[in-house]
Amino acid sequence: MTVKKACREMMKSAVRQQRYRLKQEYFDPFPLHLVTKTSLKCMTNEQWIKLLELWKSPKKMVCFL
Repeated sequence: MTVKKACREMMKSAVRQQRYRLKQEYFDPFPLHLVTKTSLKCMTNEQWIKLLELWKSPKKMVCFL
């Protein structure tokens, strides 16, 4: 049980650090108006915009922190 808890804490820390690095690399250097808002090839622009709106909702922001 203690080993599982320790592994879980290590993974949480690693995931948090990876998110931090990705955010620094891809989002922090750019003002929001320069971050891409176009869709991927597998979805329409409307689907992409809905997904972006979902991700920036306060409820979702709590899930990621």
